[in-house]
Amino acid sequence: MCKTMKTCLSIIIIGLLSISSLNGNLQAINQEDITEKVALMSSFTEYFHAEEAFAYNERLTLDDFEGRQSGTEENNQTANWIRNQFIEFGLKPFQNSSYFQEFKTPYYEVNSPLSFEVNNSSQTIQMEYRKHFVVYPYSGSGMADSQVIFAGFGITDEESQYDDYDKIQAKGKIVFILNGWPSFVAVHTYDGYNTRYKIKNAFDHGAVGVILSPRPTDAELVPLNMKFASGYTYELPCLYVNKNTAPTFFENNPVTLSSLLKSIEETKKPQSIPLPVTVSFEVHITAETRNTQNVIGYLPALDPDSEESIVIGAHYDHLGKDQITGDIFRGANDNASGTGVMLELASALSELPIALKTNIVFIAFSGEEEGLVGSQFYVKNPLFPLKKMRAMINLDMVGTGEGVLYAGTSSTLYPELSETIQESAAYQDLNIVFNANLLYPGSDHYPFHMNKVPSVFFFQDNPTDIGGYHTLKDTMDSISQEDLGRCGNIAILTTLILSDVIWMEINDPKTLPNHPRMKLTGTVFGLEGTSYILKIGDYKLSSDSDEPFEAYLPLQSGDNTFEFLLTTEEETVVKKFPYLLKAKVDQNLIADFNQDLSVNLKDLTLFARYYGMNAPSYQFRSQFDCNLDKIIDEADMNILNSVWGYSTQ
Repeated sequence: MCKTMKTCLSIIIIGLLSISSLNGNLQAINQEDITEKVALMSSFTEYFHAEEAFAYNERLTLDDFEGRQSGTEENNQTANWIRNQFIEFGLKPFQNSSYFQEFKTPYYEVNSPLSFEVNNSSQTIQMEYRKHFVVYPYSGSGMADSQVIFAGFGITDEESQYDDYDKIQAKGKIVFILNGWPSFVAVHTYDGYNTRYKIKNAFDHGAVGVILSPRPTDAELVPLNMKFASGYTYELPCLYVNKNTAPTFFENNPVTLSSLLKSIEETKKPQSIPLPVTVSFEVHITAETRNTQNVIGYLPALDPDSEESIVIGAHYDHLGKDQITGDIFRGANDNASGTGVMLELASALSELPIALKTNIVFIAFSGEEEGLVGSQFYVKNPLFPLKKMRAMINLDMVGTGEGVLYAGTSSTLYPELSETIQESAAYQDLNIVFNANLLYPGSDHYPFHMNKVPSVFFFQDNPTDIGGYHTLKDTMDSISQEDLGRCGNIAILTTLILSDVIWMEINDPKTLPNHPRMKLTGTVFGLEGTSYILKIGDYKLSSDSDEPFEAYLPLQSGDNTFEFLLTTEEETVVKKFPYLLKAKVDQNLIADFNQDLSVNLKDLTLFARYYGMNAPSYQFRSQFDCNLDKIIDEADMNILNSVWGYSTQ
């Protein structure tokens, strides 16, 4: 039985239109058709349970997964858990018997011991990790004990003939450099925010370490409570100090940092000088390539040769554990939330009695925090051809925030996808805002979008920064079950509407108490134009959506199971859909053909009209076939005689 009992019990057989476009675009869908389908299928959203998505979300944040950083054993354990959910849902594995798509990912971690000490003429200051400084993500390992040289912005720009290293000797020294660039250095010749270049430039000039800080008037470049999952290491350690800590290095200098910056702008010349301070620090970095995996399962199409697919994806990796403090970055919103919604979508869609012409693929990506590594690997090695993908639905950071739910897609590039999302949201009276800018780099939809796959990035706006991004505050107390439900309800309806749906709507049966016969009525939608046949027993149900069908079901006391079958024209059964009903039956009413709860002359008159005829199962005449041998004969007459005169009145 389905999760939700409804007044109208629906058996759904979902199929997806074939795609002729080589660039993966959806076939044109008439807006009126979308609106009608949304109205007909809106009740299917009841199969998505926000509380289940919340439970999956919470499970992914627990201690044993330690923040799920790609390349760690805890990430592998998370992948195993997601695989087990896919198995429980009945999804088919990615290939052969494996749900894993393995690939290589960068791994970057700051390890113990970590120390940072500043000495001036008056005191020695022990810098506190995450209060005064962090290790910058382009740092290498190393130990340094040296005088500090202020090296301005740390740039050497030939076009403007500006070189912060021109008149200083940086060899064997630690250089203090600022983020940004002078106003007179053309941006097109040098990207001042490319700190990787600045660290390399310091290395090329012989420095043994780098201290990086923002200008006093700038915002912080790196929040000290943030962790990095990726980096690019040189043979040079680099520490980032915040604006409040930066003046420590200039305390005994006759010229302040602000004055030096002012002189650079006024003279258009470097103001690099030795500072009256020495620094010692020790940094240990692990920067290597490790193994990780996407977790992939799918609901298969009826045709095993079908190459069409819809992908529903979410990255399950996060930032892992701070190896210095032992704190776990749990990533409740980023992106246990999207993964939780994706898992509940897989559960809901797998519980629907559906038969698909298109494969629905569920992917839990790894390597997202390291630069969309997992999704880039998938588009290069897809389960099904990208040019036959109908849509990619990406769920990332959908559980936190009091703002709007964004749909990152383009109505110009992907009109059918956009219109379907809009109608799905509008019918449910859910607010959604479209933002085409979200199609670009930032999450796992991007590699699909760049390969012309119609893509959408669902993202919950968080204007008040509840929980925090890539910080220790991204925990379950910031997750809104309502946000998860809103995203899930739109996503499941969007997925179904993008399909060309064949489904049978069964009306709420009007059964008489204890009666052994039940008249079932319903309507089949969408069989037109297909080669499939829906039937029960030998009874082929109408394929004309304007003509409701009737079926007559014989009941026994207890559980009754009836199978609706989807078959090919050659009568090969490709899908079975059970219809379950519990009943308490009075078999003395077996010959109450007019269902007035009495066996009398009226029933005999009806019986005589069909005596001697065949009685195919489940069709109208089958109600007169008391012994269910498919013919109305003397044996049935004897049963009628045995209960003659019985009445419940």
